[in-house]
Amino acid sequence: MKSILRKIYRTFIPLPKKKISSSATIDKCEINDFVKISQHSYFYKSIIQSYTYFAGFNSVMNARIGKFCSIGDYSIIGAGNHPIDFISTSPVFYSPNAQCGVTFSDDTYFEEMKETIVGNDVWIGAYSMIMCGVTIGDGAIIATGSFVNKDVEPYTIVGGTPAKLIRQRFNSDEINQLLVLKWWDKPEQWLRENFKYFHNKSEFISKFF
Repeated sequence: MKSILRKIYRTFIPLPKKKISSSATIDKCEINDFVKISQHSYFYKSIIQSYTYFAGFNSVMNARIGKFCSIGDYSIIGAGNHPIDFISTSPVFYSPNAQCGVTFSDDTYFEEMKETIVGNDVWIGAYSMIMCGVTIGDGAIIATGSFVNKDVEPYTIVGGTPAKLIRQRFNSDEINQLLVLKWWDKPEQWLRENFKYFHNKSEFISKFF
């Protein structure tokens, strides 16, 4: 009965296609449908694809984030960099952006924020930091509280400071099959019809490969 009432309710009052907290700051971003951005988050110059959510207090800068990602609270994606071989690490000497309200620089002399790429179906645990320029492959998992300063292969679990390989989620053949299938690009109707196969790896592979 409840499911019937829910369907009737959604027919007349459809769910919003985006849920962005009023306390979040969104600057120069492209946010696709079915994305949730929770409270006190900051997003700058980033692309967020569908079915991805952020738990809150997140910072995302100059990043491309795929579909079906789950981002824990207080996670930072695209943390900026500073030069360690300049006399000073302060951006007032190499950036015209006046981060502290003033700059002595007439141009950009150091690339502070390379693009960060997060694939599809990635789970990033709370309190994790992903440095700028890193690529995280499809299906990867970043353990809670990790510091990621190197690329992460698809369907691998990493953790620690700095993050290191813990294990692969599936065997190599299964990973290759999933990367070829690209289920995250399937139409919504296909996902709805087949969602129960996602609960069991053996059944999923038997059905689609």
